[in-house]
Amino acid sequence: ALAGLAACTATPPAEKTAGPPPGAARLLIDESDLGPQAQTLLEHLKSDPYVYFRFINRHWARATCTALGSDLAALPDVHLHGDAHVSQYAYTLTDHGMDDLDDSISGPVALDIVRFLGSVDLPARARGWTDQRESLLDEFFRGYRAALVDRDYEPPVPSCVWRMRDRLMGQPSGDVEFLAWAESLMEPVQEVDDEGIERGRRRLAELIASQRPELPSFFLEPKRIGWLRMGVGSALTPKLLLRCEGHTRAAEDDFLLEARELSDLREVSCVDASQSEGAARILEGYGRIGRISHEIVVVVPGPPEPAPGAREWWARSWEPSYRELRLDALASPGELAEIVHDAAAQLGTGHAWTPEDDPGEAQRARNLEWLEGMEPRMRTVALQLTEDLLEAWEVFRAPPPAP
Repeated sequence: ALAGLAACTATPPAEKTAGPPPGAARLLIDESDLGPQAQTLLEHLKSDPYVYFRFINRHWARATCTALGSDLAALPDVHLHGDAHVSQYAYTLTDHGMDDLDDSISGPVALDIVRFLGSVDLPARARGWTDQRESLLDEFFRGYRAALVDRDYEPPVPSCVWRMRDRLMGQPSGDVEFLAWAESLMEPVQEVDDEGIERGRRRLAELIASQRPELPSFFLEPKRIGWLRMGVGSALTPKLLLRCEGHTRAAEDDFLLEARELSDLREVSCVDASQSEGAARILEGYGRIGRISHEIVVVVPGPPEPAPGAREWWARSWEPSYRELRLDALASPGELAEIVHDAAAQLGTGHAWTPEDDPGEAQRARNLEWLEGMEPRMRTVALQLTEDLLEAWEVFRAPPPAP
């Protein structure tokens, strides 16, 4: 018995007690991070590492800051998308490109680039395209570099966008069905101050009336307001969906407006925390990076004396033909490469150019210089963080240890 006990205890259970490696630990979340939607979110996050990747943007950004360390000094601060990944690519019947700029803010350019590269690596692994991974990353930098040089550079519409638009064209116009579907997403708001919501809606209506005088006075008259519980990266962000009167009194042209609380980016170490307080940063993001047209993107006016700790809200309209790219809809590495190239060009344009000013030849040369020097480093960091994320996800999805 003693010999058996000695054999059992000769090798200490270091692997079980040591926990995940430091890199993975930085990307590991706890169930306590999931808020009131814990059970639903838990199942979703355990289902796929890409879903987990989408949820942990703050953790990924902090890990990027840490991994690059002093190398951040070699990179310019730009106006970031803030959560740049392949599934932020969207399309409508008329537009296509990166959208969903909830986390748009000024900061080191590597935050967008490393995040997007990681989002390319993950589906390449999942789809068995790892032999194409380097060429996919090359495609990102080809598109990004072209946009740094030429402000007007815009690649052709990706072939998968044409294919998916054809499917949309083959469907009924669906305005009534679309509105009914949107209403099915709304949850009651009785647990909050209904009058406070109405005061905010009236202030918003006054603002839109001043900026868009061509719209009818009843445009934002509400027919129904409800909480919206959807999204992955924004799953914990308070959101309201409003069905409003729209351009006419007819029910079929009612207008949908989604209002979101401003995301809190103060925990991202290499971003100026003071900038995270104002929703105007999102408007600037849409002005510089956004390529998909929304009829309305606006900061929701708050009360004259906001409560301590209250955050601003912003709102955007919903377009019936709007769709986010589904990774499982990509038929080949070539289709992914087209999306990667186009998204990179859009990010490069938004990073390097303002809508009003041409930075000139000297700035173009500096842009290419920092990119040439830092491209290998950002590739390495992105691929390492992807490895860390997969390890963190395996730990996260593992069943809890037996008592």
